[in-house]
Amino acid sequence: MLRVSVFLSVFLFVPTLVASQGRTIVGDEFLGKWTTNSSVGLAKRQVLELFEDYSGTWTLIKDDGTKTELALAGSDIQITDDLLVIEYNDPKGSYKNKLVVAGWRLPSAKMIFGMLYLYGDNGAGVQLFNGVPITFEFGSEQMPPQVFWSFFTTGDSRRVTEGEFESLRSQLKKVEGIRYESDDEFEVFYLARVRSSIQLTKPSHKAHPSAMGVRIRPRSRTQFEIAGQYAGSEAKFKESYAQFIAEAEKVKKDSEERAQQMIEYFKSREDE
Repeated sequence: MLRVSVFLSVFLFVPTLVASQGRTIVGDEFLGKWTTNSSVGLAKRQVLELFEDYSGTWTLIKDDGTKTELALAGSDIQITDDLLVIEYNDPKGSYKNKLVVAGWRLPSAKMIFGMLYLYGDNGAGVQLFNGVPITFEFGSEQMPPQVFWSFFTTGDSRRVTEGEFESLRSQLKKVEGIRYESDDEFEVFYLARVRSSIQLTKPSHKAHPSAMGVRIRPRSRTQFEIAGQYAGSEAKFKESYAQFIAEAEKVKKDSEERAQQMIEYFKSREDE
């Protein structure tokens, strides 16, 4: 199970963005494409694209890949200095979404964050019923392709057919920017831009056919998600899957200890 340790050792220490090194986003710097993978309102995956004429689109993507695109008119979008307000009204008048965000930028990244307010018709007209925090990153590179998203949103592990297993292999090979490695027992697919890895067994592996994957959570260095699929022996898969999880946890623990040692080292230097 060398693969998971190599993958996690590389990505657990990817630096996170530090807002204190950036500056506030203002005016036309809000224009462009923004994405989120972790919304707690509407759909987890959303794409917000604002054009130069101040129109735009707001796309909501369900776990199964189904998309709903909301068209934004110029009157729906307001930018006042460092504040972006988007108000989408359902053409039928049954609901309204209002997004209020501000943000900061670094030379290599931009982020906006704020609140998404949800309004619905409760019989007395469209009224506010909830508000949820939301964060968007600039660009779409961090948006997981559907095959990666589906793999990690189906729960801990699940049984699939051999046809589904082969379909997973075929879809992974088509992902743009995928890195592929292979040995006697595994085919491994890395996608660095979303810090994810999925490894598929070969016939020589005792748990074939099965797949196990690990994904670093957005904006985290030490938190990750693990998922698996199997089309063969459940007992043999569970044994291999338990080893996979144990190794991931060990790498995480070692990484956290190394990080704490680095903090203590720099603190001791400051006290000298």
